Parts: sequence; C-alpha cells; structure tokens
Amino acid sequence: MVYQTLLAQGLRIPQDVAVVGYDNMVGIGDLFFTAALNGAASAL
Repeated sequence: MVYQTLLAQGLRIPQDVAVVGYDNMVGIGDLFFTAALNGAASAL
C-alpha cells in the first residue's frame, strides 16, 4: 500500500507528500489528517 511505503521511507502525509487518490477502502480516509486540520492550509 502506498501509505505504508511512504511512512516506511520516513515521509509524512500530508506534510511531505500529497496522496491524491486512494482505493476507497473503508476507513482509510480517517487514518490521516487533511491539510486543513493540521494547519498546513495556512501555508497555501
């Protein structure tokens, strides 16, 4: 899975990498905060 590979490489989602799509697995969207929730939106 892309998420696990990125995290294993030390990359943070969404701070370092934006994941644009996912396979709609139940609950996968709840595993990661969006940019708006973690304050990154202010940098846009």
